[in-house]
Amino acid sequence: MRSIRLDPRPTGHPPARCGRPRAGGRPRLALAVVATPLLLFEIDPLDPLTFLGMSLVLGIAALLPAYVPARRASRVNPIAARWID
Repeated sequence: MRSIRLDPRPTGHPPARCGRPRAGGRPRLALAVVATPLLLFEIDPLDPLTFLGMSLVLGIAALLPAYVPARRASRVNPIAARWID
């Protein structure tokens, strides 16, 4: 059996950078690390309930915008949609 070699770059070109590089990444990170405890009023940053609650909130915020259009698209007749295009 012959092995097939897959090229990770389908066009054969290296990936291009998107936009220009931004300066100040590390100072912004340091500012975020210092400022985060100031924003948590009477909450421990390593509290498991906080992690669980924020995971649920962010998960719902990610799934809801994906679910609504998919649900709407599943109700459309594909043949009728093709004729409209």
